[in-house]
Amino acid sequence: MIPESNENKDVRLYKCLDFPYRWVLDSVLLTDISAADTMVIKKNNVWYMLTNICSAGINDHKSELHIFYANELKTNFWQPLATGNPVIFNSLKARNGGIFNHKGKIYRVNQVHKQSHYGKCFNINEVVMLSESGYLEKELCTINPKFKDDIISTHHFSANETIASIDFAKTERRRKVFKTKN
Repeated sequence: MIPESNENKDVRLYKCLDFPYRWVLDSVLLTDISAADTMVIKKNNVWYMLTNICSAGINDHKSELHIFYANELKTNFWQPLATGNPVIFNSLKARNGGIFNHKGKIYRVNQVHKQSHYGKCFNINEVVMLSESGYLEKELCTINPKFKDDIISTHHFSANETIASIDFAKTERRRKVFKTKN
């Protein structure tokens, strides 16, 4: 697992000892970097790290997709693709929202944010090219928050051979939690 650790200015890989209750730090993959929504995937014996970094230093992690590669997962020697980073500079496309394989193809999910609405929906993109020399993806579809009643947002989808996960948010009325004495 690679949890959000941009406030620590690193990318951390954790190992599970007792799913889902107990995790330990396995290794630090990158240091001195504010990265968000980091994902790793192995293709043709090369590890690729897709992550969102704000080059401007204003803590905006939704506009730039950066990709690095390494021959091993547990290393701190990750190199940028030959084409350079960011590979995507677009606040409506860059932010990672999941990754999955299906029928021999890789799909990257990107979050779509609207003004004053974090995680409005997500796109599913087929990864057309991923190599040390470059990256290219093709948008296939948009998933809007219409798959369940009363939801207003969705921004993440991941899957493997046996399980899939999706998030959503809905508006709920707040009830009075504390009673005040008159």
